[in-house]
Amino acid sequence: MSDATAGAAWTSGDRFPTLGSRDLERTQRTLPDAFTGDWNLVVLAFRRRHQALVDRWVAWHEDVAADRPGFECWEVPVLGAMWSPARSFIDGGMAQAVRQTHARRHTLTVYTNVAKAAYALDITDTGTVTVLLVDGTGRIRWRSTGAPDDESTAEALATVDSSSG
Repeated sequence: MSDATAGAAWTSGDRFPTLGSRDLERTQRTLPDAFTGDWNLVVLAFRRRHQALVDRWVAWHEDVAADRPGFECWEVPVLGAMWSPARSFIDGGMAQAVRQTHARRHTLTVYTNVAKAAYALDITDTGTVTVLLVDGTGRIRWRSTGAPDDESTAEALATVDSSSG
């Protein structure tokens, strides 16, 4: 089984599909098992230009997570399998830009068939980021697209807070 499609389940539903990934420390990780939080904010990016939106979601998470133990944030760049031969170069460039070990371990790159992964995640537009709240069992409990705004962040927090403690 290749890293790009390790156990990929291409059915669309409310569960995060099984995908092979690798963090920026070069450790192989299987999604959604790699998501270690009780709640996991998963920011999926499909293009390099999405990084500014990813950064905004990560910053928002950092602002609210201190009061919410078990609320983790994950950056998941999803790249086409055709880029797999350049993985060391691409991931190495990302790793150089990410200085904190924690952030490198929470950036999980996926090289796969993007259309099939998008279908499995019920994503209809890869032209912007998709943000998911995934619980500790791998179930997708909330979703949004694009930049964080008052409505999307309030909904995300309400989902986390209503199910915590």
